[in-house]
Amino acid sequence: MRQAPGAARLGVAVNPAGTRVFVTNYADDTLSVLGTASNTVLATVRVGRQPFGVAVHPASTRLYVANVKDDSLSVLEAHTQAAVATVPVGDNPFGVAEETTFPAHKGVAGWVLQHDRAALVEDAGSDPRFYAEVDRVTGATTRTILCAPLRTPGGNIGVVEVINPLRRPFDAADLAFLEAMAADIAVACEKARLYDRLRREAADLRRLCRTVAVGIAVLGLVFVVGATYTQLALALPLREVATRPAMLIGGLLGVTGVAIAAIAGRWPIAPRGETASSA
Repeated sequence: MRQAPGAARLGVAVNPAGTRVFVTNYADDTLSVLGTASNTVLATVRVGRQPFGVAVHPASTRLYVANVKDDSLSVLEAHTQAAVATVPVGDNPFGVAEETTFPAHKGVAGWVLQHDRAALVEDAGSDPRFYAEVDRVTGATTRTILCAPLRTPGGNIGVVEVINPLRRPFDAADLAFLEAMAADIAVACEKARLYDRLRREAADLRRLCRTVAVGIAVLGLVFVVGATYTQLALALPLREVATRPAMLIGGLLGVTGVAIAAIAGRWPIAPRGETASSA
C-alpha cells in the first residue's frame, strides 16, 4: 500500500541520483523520505517546528531543513536521516540554498562577466564557452542559456543566468528583458552593499559614543568623589559640598555622559520602513 506524506507539504528536494525525494510536512513537523522506484514513503523523520525549505548536498551526504517556528536549520545525514546538528538562524527561515562555486573565468557566465556582454546560447552542449562541471555538480542538464552582466559604476559585480525555457526557445527579446532586469538587480545589490556599510559605520559610531559617554560619566564621578573627599579632609560641613564648583562640574559631566549614552542608544541603524533589500 502506498503511503502519503504528512500534512501541509511545502518543500521538496530530490537527491542528485534521482532515487530519493524529500518532502517537508509543515503541519506535522516532519520530513518524509520517498523512494522514486516504488513511489512509497520510506521514512518519516521528526525535525524542527513548521519545516519549510529543504535542500540536498550535491554529494548526497547531508539534508538541510529550514524550520520556520524554531528559527533553526536541521542538518541530517542523507542516507540514514539521523540528526547531525540543529543550527540557530535568523527569524522565520523559509528557504535553503546549496552554494555551488566555480572559477569566475569559466563557462558562459565567466565569458559574460569578462566581456561585459549579454549572451544567448541556444545549444549549450556545442558551445565552447559552456562549463560542464556545473551540470556534473548540480545534477542539472543545461540546454539553453540566457546570461547578462550585473553592471555597476565600479564594474561588473556578477551575472544573472536563466536556463532551459519551458515553453519556447529563448530569443532576442528575452535577452533584452534579462539585461533590463540585471540592471535593476545590480542597483539593488549596490544599495544593499551601501546599507551594510552604513549600518556597520553607524554601529561603530554608536559604540564610540557609548565609550565616550562612560568616560565622561566616570570623570564626573571622580569630580564628585574628589569634592566630597576634600570637604571631609578640610573638616567642612558636608551640607556645603553641593555648592563646591567641583561637585557642580561632576554633576554636569555625569548628566552629559548619561544623555550621550541615551541618545546613542536611540540612533536607528537604518531608516524606518527601509530594509537592505529595498531597490
